[in-house]
Amino acid sequence: GCRLGMGGLRADAMEGFGSLVFAQIRFLVVNLNKKNQKSSSQELAQLLGLYGEAAFVFLLRCLLEEIDFRDTKLQKDSLKVQLLAINLAKLSAQPNFAHLAVEVFGAATLLPSVQEEFLHTVMRGVKANMAQQLSLGLGLCQAPDEQLSSEAEKFLRTKLGELGKETAASLPQDLMHSLLFYVQQHDGFSKQRATLVKLLQQLYSEATVPIALLPLLYGQDHDANDLNSRLSYEVESVNVSASPVRPALLSATGTELADLMQDLGYSCCASAKCVYEIFSQFEGINDASIAAVVGMMMRTVSSLDDSLSLHSAFSIAISGKYLEFDAKFDADKDDHDKALTAWNLDAFIDAVNDLPQVSWRRVFGLLDTPTLGDAVGADGLALAVTLHRHACHGAPLSAGALLGEWTNIAAQLSLLTHALASPTSLSWEGVRTLEPPPEVTMRPELNCWLALGLTRTLLRIADAGYYNEVLALFAKPLQASPQLLLTALLNMALAGSASETPLQQDLLEQLFPLFISGDSPGSTALLLRLWPLQPAAIMRAMAQLHRAQPQSILRLLDLAQSCNALEQVLRLSAYSFTIDLATLAQRKDLIEVEPWLVECLRRDKEHAFLKAVLDYLRDKLLGPSARSAVASSATNLNVLSLDTAAVFFRVLHAAPNLPNSLADDVTQLYLQCVQAKPKLQTLYGGPTGSKAAAAIPPAAVAAPAAAAPVGAPAPPASPA
Repeated sequence: GCRLGMGGLRADAMEGFGSLVFAQIRFLVVNLNKKNQKSSSQELAQLLGLYGEAAFVFLLRCLLEEIDFRDTKLQKDSLKVQLLAINLAKLSAQPNFAHLAVEVFGAATLLPSVQEEFLHTVMRGVKANMAQQLSLGLGLCQAPDEQLSSEAEKFLRTKLGELGKETAASLPQDLMHSLLFYVQQHDGFSKQRATLVKLLQQLYSEATVPIALLPLLYGQDHDANDLNSRLSYEVESVNVSASPVRPALLSATGTELADLMQDLGYSCCASAKCVYEIFSQFEGINDASIAAVVGMMMRTVSSLDDSLSLHSAFSIAISGKYLEFDAKFDADKDDHDKALTAWNLDAFIDAVNDLPQVSWRRVFGLLDTPTLGDAVGADGLALAVTLHRHACHGAPLSAGALLGEWTNIAAQLSLLTHALASPTSLSWEGVRTLEPPPEVTMRPELNCWLALGLTRTLLRIADAGYYNEVLALFAKPLQASPQLLLTALLNMALAGSASETPLQQDLLEQLFPLFISGDSPGSTALLLRLWPLQPAAIMRAMAQLHRAQPQSILRLLDLAQSCNALEQVLRLSAYSFTIDLATLAQRKDLIEVEPWLVECLRRDKEHAFLKAVLDYLRDKLLGPSARSAVASSATNLNVLSLDTAAVFFRVLHAAPNLPNSLADDVTQLYLQCVQAKPKLQTLYGGPTGSKAAAAIPPAAVAAPAAAAPVGAPAPPASPA
């Protein structure tokens, strides 16, 4: 059969499209910048989804080739480094990580540069944790290319030398096992092996060591090649003596209890007696260790093959006999017919209820556990809901158990995805909620979006590398209740602050135009009610709408007045908007534009406002230039009267401390405008109207306008 990639098309189909797909991936990587970051990331995600593993490997190769790692700060390639970090993290989570790592770093174009220092530089650049660095070194040590594997061994030795007690304690058990096995089987690692064994023995005594590490750390008589360490250990325990052997109690401070129950399969949960027999082998069972078991059950609802269960061997090793459940098996039945196919939740609950130190409420508050894995199916969430209802006297599981800041973000996202597909399966009453907006008729399936914790959690997940997945979850409230979603978003981080996530900003940019550009009473009432929450967000949206739709200036002035915020809006640094707004407000006798201009110029230390005023006058009085043709299209409403234009020029000419170049620009623009609009000179006050105007040659002012070049737009008619 044909090999399948990580998803999408089969590998042989990929080969047919390869050159085009690879060319597009490289094009997107090479041209990545802040303006196209969002669209490029979305397109790359689509390509990876369609073309799978080969596209994923090629993307990582491109990033490694295009990033200039000689720049120690990596500022020039920061966006590419960010993309590389996200995808290297995804790479390390793949079950065939070692193979993929060799495919990425073993490319012919990269091989000459893949030295030990290069690997250190890449890992520093992407801020990889120690587990990811050790996994990469271990994977590349298995490369068929001798140079690459040699450099990887140097890298791995260095990293093992940096390993401390705290860091080692955080390593996954499967990685510890792989490291121990590798250093025992390969020459040149004797020093590192001794150090690693000593370090892990400090962490785990023989009584508390995870079973997977037992033969490698303390089993000198065990064959290190026997990878089935759990089974071999159990069999030996049975064979030592015909009498029951009670091993030293194991620690339940991590995921050891959950790991053992998964290894023993559904049979270990056949009755409360079976479960309690397992509990009796551990000390320190607490809320966290039971939560780890619940997480494991959620991940393995129906995926275990119980026909090969080790539970019988375990039970013999502990008690010397089969439990009641095992004894009633019919020996003539096939193993498959004897096997259980699900966890017995009631038996598990009965056993846990005999542990006085464990609280079900606290257990469900600790579901952020590595035993959930990277993804949980809908049946996993259903198991948690059922378990909570049976354990807590019929009470529904609170959605708060899935919200907040998790470490296992991938699992949290999968659980919330299933929860939002069936929001009534959870209770949303125990979390802080909004009052339903008066403009919204609430339907039961929308009640979950009243929970501020849901929006806050989803924004945090999106910012952790799951932008597209979370954006898809917001599609429902965006369409069904935009007023509710807008209200929730304005209860999040302040607009423009460092805490505002890209998704929050993008959603606000989609939502605000629905209400700011409309003049219905409902829209205005909503914005007036939301103004106290985040005036800065609404003002930013007003400026964005004006940039996209300049003809909306009348509506924007009405909104600023309705919010009693015209003065506040006019202090924005979005000058093309505020100048247009001030001009219209002057025309409606709402402000005096002259003192406003003087104050703006006084604050304008970098002369950005003055330049914006010149651009505004040029566009409004001389017609759209090529630079601003779009903004000054036929839909642009010209609210600048010649009277107001004269005020602008008088203030600009009188502005103190202008650089000579800018003073010349003001004079030249005035001359051009007078040629196009002769009445402007009269309204300005004539050549003697000011010291600056006196410097303008009268002949130049009176000179006829030069003939417009062929194809140039005619100057607009003077405003009435």
